[in-house]
Amino acid sequence: MGIGGRRDREKQELKQAILAAAQMLAAKTGWAKVTMRKVAEQIEYSPPTIYEHFQNKEAIITELARRGFRQLLMALQTVDELTISPEEKFLRMSKAYWDFAWQSPELYQIMYGLTNTHPSDNSWPEAKETFRVLHLTVQAVMRVEYDAPELHDALLITWSLTHGMLSLALESQLDCGPERAAALLQQALRDLMTVWRSRKVS
Repeated sequence: MGIGGRRDREKQELKQAILAAAQMLAAKTGWAKVTMRKVAEQIEYSPPTIYEHFQNKEAIITELARRGFRQLLMALQTVDELTISPEEKFLRMSKAYWDFAWQSPELYQIMYGLTNTHPSDNSWPEAKETFRVLHLTVQAVMRVEYDAPELHDALLITWSLTHGMLSLALESQLDCGPERAAALLQQALRDLMTVWRSRKVS
């Protein structure tokens, strides 16, 4: 490897170290307390070095939010590749969504604006593809035998259920604990499909 190649590799390694440090600090103290100086201290570099790679804190958050959507997308696509019924895929995808957010809450917070510190723009390809996969999953359920609401309404209902329950659980606003909350969400989604099916039957 030539000098140029080695420098590029070192630059990428430092960039990844900066992102990892910011995410770790956010997990410990919350995004509001993460600063460029604290990130620099964490990896034992000077603040000017950090600014060579990221213009400001929002640039770091934007990159991490995009990383979060890529990770979530991979989890959803893994479920999407399974040969199972649309209903089962719908439920498993919801669980994959929940598991990702619970395992990486600091990413989920900035992906969906659950903190005062979040990107000003989130119209990234990763986010659009994530919602496209979710859209197709709900659409597949509706094609089975359900008299569901319009697709857009169905998406709003299912995402509101999932995101709402998850957001409350992450903020410790539910007195049942996260495991029970996850189970309740699965039951709510099953009940939703039952209601849709009963409309069709009647």
